[in-house]
Amino acid sequence: MNYCRADLIPIESGYYSKKAAKNLFSTHTPPSSLPFTWAEFFREGPKHIQGMSISGVQQKLSLKLVNSKFEMVTTGGECCSA
Repeated sequence: MNYCRADLIPIESGYYSKKAAKNLFSTHTPPSSLPFTWAEFFREGPKHIQGMSISGVQQKLSLKLVNSKFEMVTTGGECCSA
């Protein structure tokens, strides 16, 4: 059994429930991948970071959905609630 990564309800396949995908990505079909590699995340990500998180040591990155693809942004990242 898989669970949606956004609202944690059971789903048959994929990563998101249709409702969560619609809320997060404005479509029932989320982007299939990120347009950057793990190495690019650590190399390019710091250029887009303005603050820090006290609660953990994980690097965080703001993303924006542009033409159905994720793009790294310094400001203007998008967040939706399910």
